[in-house]
Amino acid sequence: MKKYTCFICGSDQIWNPKFLDNAYYLDFVENAKRLAYAPSMGVTSLTNAEKNYIIPRIKKFDAVSVRETQSADLLKKNGFEGTACFELTPQGSTEDVLKAIAELRKQVD
Repeated sequence: MKKYTCFICGSDQIWNPKFLDNAYYLDFVENAKRLAYAPSMGVTSLTNAEKNYIIPRIKKFDAVSVRETQSADLLKKNGFEGTACFELTPQGSTEDVLKAIAELRKQVD
């Protein structure tokens, strides 16, 4: 993994507690930036067990933007700042996606 400087995850409900998977939190990444672009949590609350699994993993990210405001609010309730953004996949062109990624990278550089 040393040849990569940044990993990006996102879209759909990859952070939904019903689908817990370490890969969705980029647990395999070492010595590189972790960015999340528009993942959805799909819930408005977390159990203590879900918080114990999810929040520490999200805190390892260098920048986080989530798909909907309910996910951003949920992160804030649990001590982490994430911003809501719109999902570009159905609405944007490749150029739009690249611009959004460039903006997200500026936050961590």
